[in-house]
Amino acid sequence: MGNSALKAHLETSQKTGVFQLTGKNLQEFPEELQRLTGNLRTVDLSSNRISLLPVFIGNFQQLKSLTISNNRLTSLPDEMGKLRKLETLVLTSNQLSQLPASFSQLKALRTLNLSANQFREFPSSLGSLRQLDVLDLSKNRIQAVPAEVSELQAIEINLNQNQISALSPEVSRCPRLKVLRLEENCLELSSIPSSILTHSNVALLSVEGNLFEVKKLRDLDGYDKTTPTHTHHTDHAHKHIKDHAHKHITDHAHKDITDRALKHSKGHAHKYITDRGHKHITGHTHRHPRLLPGWFEVHGALHSHEEEICMKDKNKAGN
Repeated sequence: MGNSALKAHLETSQKTGVFQLTGKNLQEFPEELQRLTGNLRTVDLSSNRISLLPVFIGNFQQLKSLTISNNRLTSLPDEMGKLRKLETLVLTSNQLSQLPASFSQLKALRTLNLSANQFREFPSSLGSLRQLDVLDLSKNRIQAVPAEVSELQAIEINLNQNQISALSPEVSRCPRLKVLRLEENCLELSSIPSSILTHSNVALLSVEGNLFEVKKLRDLDGYDKTTPTHTHHTDHAHKHIKDHAHKHITDHAHKDITDRALKHSKGHAHKYITDRGHKHITGHTHRHPRLLPGWFEVHGALHSHEEEICMKDKNKAGN
């Protein structure tokens, strides 16, 4: 990238507090950013070739969001711990295998995304992050969830697509944990602690793609003490979407035909509607999927998550 282009980015960032330079094949963290350490709030350097973060990264005292996804990072400097106002850190698709001990000082951190790295062990420096809401460690090589996980304050923990075969019962002691994702791991049915069902705040446990059939969760102690609501919500959602889609298609197609017919002479309107009305209604949805807003997304999501187990419905909607 030319110096003039970088200079233009720096001038804009000085005014906005946002520096975004993605997909430019940068091999180093831009040293020129040191001029903006006092006012930068957001930095995004995704899809570059950065393998190392400089020690001056700790000087960005106002930084709230840092994204360096899809780079070549193999480690992080201890100075990361100085980012006391950092709330969002996204480091997906790098080559990280551990975090510096200074991570425990990121007291404002709310979202930490370390998906698609090379972690083999669950990071042990996260328990002191009292503001952490979302932790994403999916697509790593983690083999076990240790007892120390009970110290986490996260509301959602994503451990999909790891190599987990051992899950500590202490996970049930996570005080704020509502969503635990463990899809596509190496868990046996016996590896799922019953305490998650009986003595935790977990409302959504996702375990599809492990070494057992999800329906066998019913055999675990405590399952009958929960309120499984997945089937109820799925059936209700299908009915709601179907009814809404049918009404939307009918109303829209009728209006579309009527509007078009009015553009023709009175002598042609009846023939236009009679000859083409049926074809237009039945074919219009294929040419214009916008007639079904959210249908494909929601319908697909329902099927892709049919094996998710929703527990402890506070409203007992399934009863």
